[in-house]
Amino acid sequence: MYRPFTVYRRSTRKKKRFIYYIQFRDEYGRRMTAVSSGKTTRAEAERWAFEQINGEVDNPSPGQKFREYARTWFLWDQCEYLHRKRNRGYYSRSYAEQQKAYLQNHILPHFSRRSIGSITATDIENWAVALKNRYSAVTANRALTVLKIMLKEAKRRRLIRDNPGVDVEKLPEDSREKGILTLVEFRRLFDPESFYTVWDRSLFHYCLNILASVTGLRLGEIQAIRWHCVHPDFVEIDRSWDRKYGLKDPKAHSQRTVSIPGVVYDL
Repeated sequence: MYRPFTVYRRSTRKKKRFIYYIQFRDEYGRRMTAVSSGKTTRAEAERWAFEQINGEVDNPSPGQKFREYARTWFLWDQCEYLHRKRNRGYYSRSYAEQQKAYLQNHILPHFSRRSIGSITATDIENWAVALKNRYSAVTANRALTVLKIMLKEAKRRRLIRDNPGVDVEKLPEDSREKGILTLVEFRRLFDPESFYTVWDRSLFHYCLNILASVTGLRLGEIQAIRWHCVHPDFVEIDRSWDRKYGLKDPKAHSQRTVSIPGVVYDL
């Protein structure tokens, strides 16, 4: 008889005692991350699995440790969440690695031994505030975003009944207001005489910055420009540059042409 899950057991610290784990399949038939049923016999574990599929339990996996749930998260070729996102659109490998770093450095040290079902909104808020006090609000908010993604996915997989991260708001960030150059400042900065005094005769940096100033292009998009992208009155933006993985698609697949003044083309 076909079953939409696989059952296997893991030994415990007690001799001859086992806990049965369930590995469900997603909508594409791929095996998902195994979860603990909390049951000590195969029959009970199978019954628990069918109850979860049929929606007959309130809290499907309260005993699964967060560290078990997080084992393959943000690993490029193993994370089910990334696999689904990549099938539906672009997802940067560098961004996934940044998220993995927040998970390892800030989330796991605090929630590793907790069961998924025991984490509350208050737990998350207290943890985020502690991160802000130790590091910064920016760091706390980025780690919070990663945690909320993971909890949302846990609810989607029905590993938890309610998502405790839904009502947790980001912390206020006290960042300096970002202004823009005045026209006078712009002219002084890119005056030909400044090429020697401000830019130390670096044509590369001079050209990069003036191109950014007149077009609003992202740094990675400018770094990815090749000779065939440069035209007398516009530049083609078809790639972005990742310092680790090289050329990639621009953010949100925003391939386009951007107008430039003749003086920028000359540079």
